Amino acid sequence: MLIEAARANGADLIVIDTPPQADTIALTAAKVADIILVPIRPAIWDLQAAQPSLLLAQVANRPAFIVLNGVRPGSNVGNEAAAGLTGQGAQVAPVMLRQRVHYEYAVRDGRTVQEAYPNETAAEEVAQLYQWLCGHVDMPTSGQSREAA
Repeated sequence: MLIEAARANGADLIVIDTPPQADTIALTAAKVADIILVPIRPAIWDLQAAQPSLLLAQVANRPAFIVLNGVRPGSNVGNEAAAGLTGQGAQVAPVMLRQRVHYEYAVRDGRTVQEAYPNETAAEEVAQLYQWLCGHVDMPTSGQSREAA
């Protein structure tokens, strides 16, 4: 399997991005995951669409956290969504990724915000999420530059 090969070659972190459907591919990935992140926007239809992924995490017996993204800066909608999700028993990552133009600019160039805009707020948000994630999978963040995060 590719995961074993990556670990044998020194990979400390493996990110598997699956389609949003809770299908066989997603279940296979969930079973080998240390943690499952479910990125969603704080709109009601997106919040409802997260349920299959959360159920998949339960079936795989893995911890899952919703990562709110595309949250409008200066609004309370992210906090309201987090409170609603928590009230329904979901775990929500404490770091929200806000709606920022630098995400859009970076992806146009095929880069991350850390590569394209390392001194902008979007890069800092991703770095905070990375640090939080490392704490959950018992992976040190020392020695990691902001660009490598």
